[in-house]
Amino acid sequence: MGTSNAVLESLQESPNSENLSALIAEARALRAYGYFYAMDFWGNVPLVTVARIDPNELPKTTPRAEIFNFIESELLSALDDMPSVNEVNRSDYYPRFTKESIYSLLAMMYLNAEVYTGTPQWQKAVDMCEVVINSGAFNLSNQVVDNFASNIQGSSSELISAFTNDPNNNAGNNQFILYAQNALDQLKYNLPFVPANGYSTYQEALDRYADNDARKDLLEYGPQTYLNGDPLLKDNGEQLVLIAVQDLVSAEDNEGYKVLKYTPIGASFSGYDADNDYVLTRYADILLTKAEALYRIDNNSTIALDLVNEVRERSNAGEILDLSLDILEDERAREFIWEGHRRRDMIRFESYFNETWAFKTTQTEAYRGIYPIPQEQITANPSLTQNPGY
Repeated sequence: MGTSNAVLESLQESPNSENLSALIAEARALRAYGYFYAMDFWGNVPLVTVARIDPNELPKTTPRAEIFNFIESELLSALDDMPSVNEVNRSDYYPRFTKESIYSLLAMMYLNAEVYTGTPQWQKAVDMCEVVINSGAFNLSNQVVDNFASNIQGSSSELISAFTNDPNNNAGNNQFILYAQNALDQLKYNLPFVPANGYSTYQEALDRYADNDARKDLLEYGPQTYLNGDPLLKDNGEQLVLIAVQDLVSAEDNEGYKVLKYTPIGASFSGYDADNDYVLTRYADILLTKAEALYRIDNNSTIALDLVNEVRERSNAGEILDLSLDILEDERAREFIWEGHRRRDMIRFESYFNETWAFKTTQTEAYRGIYPIPQEQITANPSLTQNPGY
C-alpha cells in the first residue's frame, strides 16, 4: 500500500488538488481494494496511510474488524467523487473503477462481514447489489468465457471491475496460459511458447458440472482435440487424454484437468505473457451475492431462487427448484472456478474447515482461516504480532 499512499499524498498536496477529486477518490478506492485482500488473507495487518514510516515508530498490527471499518469508510467516502459507469464512455473508461465497482466490493465485504467482524450484514449486501442491478448498466454476457477473452473484455456488458494487462507495453501480464495449460496446447492454440503443464484442478471440481452445463466446457478433460475436432496427438502418435491427478508429487503429463477461462483465443502475447485482463467482479457475482444474502435472511425467498436460475440459464445448466446453502456454495464453485473466490466462499460456508476431498483428508483448524504473517515481515518489523495459532 506504500505506493498508493505516496500517490495519494502527491495528489492531495498538489496545488491543483481541487481539480483532482475524482483521481483522489479512485486512488483511495484502489488502496482500499488492496487492504481488502490483506484483511481477507492475513486478517490482522498494520494500517498505514502515510508514504513514509518513522523507523522509530513502526506500525503495529491492527485487528481485522478495524481494517474492515477502515475499508468501508474509505469506499463510502470515495463514492461521492467517483463517476457512475453510466456517466462515462464505457469502452474508453474501462477498466477503471466506477461507483458500481465500489458498490460491488462493498457487497462482497458485507457478504463476508460475519467472518471479518463477527457480525453478519446480509441486508447491506443485498442493498449494495440492488444499487448495481438498478443502474441498468450490466447484464450477463452470452457466454462466461466472453468475460475472459482479451479482445472483447473492454466491451463486456458483464465486467464490473478488472485489472488491465498489456505486456506489449510493460503494463502487467497474464500467465495463466503459460503455467496452467498442457504442453500440447501450443499446437492446439498456435501459441508462441510451450506451456508449463502446471496448475490443474481435480475430479471433485469436474463432477460439480452436469454434462449439459456449458461451463463444463471451460475445463479440459478426457480426449483432447484441435479446435477443428482432430485428435491432439502426442509424440508417440497416441491421442492426449487428460485424467484426474493420481499423485500430487509425481503426476504424469496427462494428469490434471485444465481450466481455460483466460482463453488464448483472441489474446495478444509478448513472449509467454498474455494480455487477458484479470477479472475482479462481474455481474454474475452480484446476482449470486444477492441470492445468497436473501437466502440467509429468508430461506424461502423466491427472488433468491430466481437469481440463481438466471445465472444457470445462461450456461444451459437447467433450472433448480429449491435452494440450500450447499446448493448456493456449489453454484458459486461452478460459476467462479479459477477466479479467486473459492477460498473466501469456503470459509464463509465453513466447508473450508469441515470438508475433506481427494488431497485434503483431514479437517482444518479454525485458526487457519487466515494466513500467518510472513516471518520476514515480523523480522523487518518486530512491532507486528503473529496471528493466533502460528
